[in-house]
Amino acid sequence: MLLKWIGTFILTIVLTAFSAVSASASTNTLSIGSPITLTDRVLVTIPMTIVCDPVDSPFSSFIDFSLKQADGQSVSTASGEIFSSPPALICDGVTQNTTPLNLTPNAGSGPFHGGGAILAVSFHYCSFSFCETGSFGPAPVQLRG
Repeated sequence: MLLKWIGTFILTIVLTAFSAVSASASTNTLSIGSPITLTDRVLVTIPMTIVCDPVDSPFSSFIDFSLKQADGQSVSTASGEIFSSPPALICDGVTQNTTPLNLTPNAGSGPFHGGGAILAVSFHYCSFSFCETGSFGPAPVQLRG
């Protein structure tokens, strides 16, 4: 009985150690800074910082974005993707990739104005078989003109 209990105890310790290693926290983060500025009602500049984990044989990186703002009876929008191959990000789990994201209204969309908007941004840092990802939003933000 004592031997069975000791075996179960050791197995529990080993399984706990393995699960702790496999469940290690990811460092993939995307944070939005402030202020988010609006220039001439058509250029929105969003300061952002990305920290990402490495992947084997990185091939590409891309950032998806969407900004929406109510304007009377319509909604002004900016959306798209910025693609880079080779990757434009340095992903080592530590480096802070700090860059502004510059957005302009989509074709057929009205201009932006100072005030509240909804922002969603995500990044992908990819090898040929795997992508590290991180995201912000959709969340409310303030555009300052």
